[in-house]
Amino acid sequence: MHTLTRKLVLLLTVLMFLISASYAQPGALDPNFNSADVGFSFGDGPNFEVRAVAGQENGKFVIGGNFTSYNGTAASRLARLHTDGSLDLTFDTRQGANSTITSIAVQPDGKIIIGGTFTSYNGVARNGVARLNADGSLDSSFDPGTSLNRHVQTLMLQGDGKVLLAGSFFNNNYSVSSNLSRLNPDGTTDTGFSTQVRSGSGSGIRSIAIQEDGKIVIGGSFSFVNQVTSYSLVRLQADGSVDAEFAHGAGNSARTNVHAVKLQPDGKILVGGEISMYNGTEAYNVVRLNTNGGIDTGFSTGSGRGGAIQALAVQDDGRVLAAGSFVSFAGAANNIARLEPDGSLDGSFRQGLGTDKAITSLILQEERIVIGGDFGFYGGTSRNKVALLRLDGSLDGNFNAVTGANARVLATAVQRDGKVLIGGMFTSYNGANRYGLARLHPDGSLDAGFIPALGLSSTSPGSSVIYTVAVQGDGKILVGGDLFNSEGAGMGSLARLNPDGSMDEAFSPNGFYSSGGSVFVLPDGKILVPGNFASANGTSVRGVARLLPDGSLDESFSPQSGISGTIQAIAPEDNSAVYIAGSFGFAGSTPRHGVVRLLGDGSLDTDFDPNLKQNSAVSAIAIQADRKVIIAGSFTFKDSNEPATIARLNPDGSLDTGFNPGRGPSGRVHAIGIQENGHIVVGGTFSAYSGTQSRFLARLRPNGSLDSEFSTGAGPNGTVYSLALQNDEHILIGGLFTSYNNTGRNRVARVSGGRSSTTSIPDAEEVKKAVLIYPNPSSGQITIDPAVAQISAGKIRILNSQGKVLLEKDFKGQAITFDLGSYPKGIYLLQFASGKEAFTDKLIIQ
Repeated sequence: MHTLTRKLVLLLTVLMFLISASYAQPGALDPNFNSADVGFSFGDGPNFEVRAVAGQENGKFVIGGNFTSYNGTAASRLARLHTDGSLDLTFDTRQGANSTITSIAVQPDGKIIIGGTFTSYNGVARNGVARLNADGSLDSSFDPGTSLNRHVQTLMLQGDGKVLLAGSFFNNNYSVSSNLSRLNPDGTTDTGFSTQVRSGSGSGIRSIAIQEDGKIVIGGSFSFVNQVTSYSLVRLQADGSVDAEFAHGAGNSARTNVHAVKLQPDGKILVGGEISMYNGTEAYNVVRLNTNGGIDTGFSTGSGRGGAIQALAVQDDGRVLAAGSFVSFAGAANNIARLEPDGSLDGSFRQGLGTDKAITSLILQEERIVIGGDFGFYGGTSRNKVALLRLDGSLDGNFNAVTGANARVLATAVQRDGKVLIGGMFTSYNGANRYGLARLHPDGSLDAGFIPALGLSSTSPGSSVIYTVAVQGDGKILVGGDLFNSEGAGMGSLARLNPDGSMDEAFSPNGFYSSGGSVFVLPDGKILVPGNFASANGTSVRGVARLLPDGSLDESFSPQSGISGTIQAIAPEDNSAVYIAGSFGFAGSTPRHGVVRLLGDGSLDTDFDPNLKQNSAVSAIAIQADRKVIIAGSFTFKDSNEPATIARLNPDGSLDTGFNPGRGPSGRVHAIGIQENGHIVVGGTFSAYSGTQSRFLARLRPNGSLDSEFSTGAGPNGTVYSLALQNDEHILIGGLFTSYNNTGRNRVARVSGGRSSTTSIPDAEEVKKAVLIYPNPSSGQITIDPAVAQISAGKIRILNSQGKVLLEKDFKGQAITFDLGSYPKGIYLLQFASGKEAFTDKLIIQ
């Protein structure tokens, strides 16, 4: 090796030692990993649909619907948001509404009126309508009584403080009032207002607009108002009587539902809904009426219709925003469009792909557009149920910006270059679209150059979900789960991507894989795949299969009649054996519960018998370097009546009595990792280990006891589903958590694992003893050159991760080459001893 190269390697070694000196307390969060992640569910938005939005004068706005949380914080169907999309914690709804809120109106004094299907607010009876104080508490001075039945679909505040209620109800305080009622400012029924709207089998009234002269326009699905034939739209006098000057009746039939009514400044009336004809004229979902109710022929949205318009807004320049549930409207696609004053499409509106599901509410507020609904995306960017748009239709990315993963992470893997792959149910990472799979730089930031060829379903509201990720030696990436390609077509449950994220079309697994456990790449390039399949390529294969590198079935691996049950985890020992864990009772015709070992040809290894009772289930498994096996789950050994959650088995399957976990984890273990010093990292749904608090993540000593030196503090605040051990001893975790030790981290984090206690690493002053090891990692042949360390003679030892000496040779200051090709893939220790001096480093065989 050239002198310059040796000096560079020595410099890197110095840096490595200096970094190791500053390692954090084992179990501590690595603050440098995706440090931009705010965590605490920020960016998640509401957990269910938004049905109503109302703005306030201070720029804040209130949302209502059927959600029960916002950004992970409890918010029972109602929340107030700051201008940046964060939750206003001063708005305290406490118990809130006990059912859906469909309409909101804000009074000039800041009080808020809500309508919907609820029957109580903060535990106080309120049937369908309530008034709140500005801080979200119930205004007890507004009491509408309790006899309002069915639900309030919409409400409107009059200038005199009275409140119009509309929807599907029969009476109010026992006064006859069908589908429309008016309340006084104190909530009592206004007996001077009398209207009966018959909806028949329809949905009643959906929208109200109040003119400056006090007249009221109502739209919905009805056929008679005060015994006057009036299809879907009518104008009333201020007392509730029908306005005879306004065109109505059979000739004015919209023949379908009216969902939205909006007044223009000039008094003309915009009507939106499911409309194909109005007053004998073809009309497509939006029409404009003159002040007398006649159709305005100067406004036309063109031809074609699909879906419905559910919300309208009029800009100061006369352009009209229309939103709802449509695939195509006036030439625009996907649920939102802007129309010119004549009804033609405004092509300058930058909605892009629009939303993936319906928009049910829309308001204009201070040069911006707020939309609410049931969507998960806007313009192809993740935005959940509520979004803020600029006036040109583009998304305001600073509004409730997503950090970290926006849904659970189920799989983690580390590439050779230190980059990190995460898989799961998320649709974005740090605000960028990623459908189930993302690659991160070593610092946790998104690798923007890796764009996986995975996407949203074109036929259902789902996206790709990744349960397992594995990296091949050539850098290609195997993913297993529920997969859709970039065009939205289903593509089975197993695929292989090229290192840049594009689809490897040469890989053809024939779609038989079903998610269940992890996919593993064996040293010879073959692939182990578990699942709930019964055959592949016409061959009977049950529960587990081995594929050739091109994805075709390896017929030399035949697990006979297979595994009868659910497989939850697999762990290959090497090319010659594999452990299968899950909930099953047989391997072939042989009774085996929870865990089995299959030989290289797929046949059952009858020498491995874990002696578990029926109904035992193993959820996670890992193999130590000494071939002992860690299992976790819910199981009982045949010679015991005590249920266990974690155990270690000897190579023959018998219980290793030297492993004593006490009561073990208090809940399910989803993932196990074994560090090079023999310590065992476990993640799952538990809150304690053998009676000591240890939330969702813990490290065990080699004897099974809890490692108190691994201090997680408050730890992750939710389930850990996956973990991966990095070469630098850091631990990557993925799951459902949104913080770690009270620091925000959305579903993925990195934790210090500490240096191995078996390894004696010198400090910076001892760098002179450094030894060149190359290549490292190695596929077998490795050269050890002690010349730079100026060690003249001594011994070289190779140990396994438990400290057992596997090989020992003398050296005399010269480079030595070893062939370790027969060693199983894994992490080993390389020890140099010369006199009283010793140096130990890590060696990786892959």
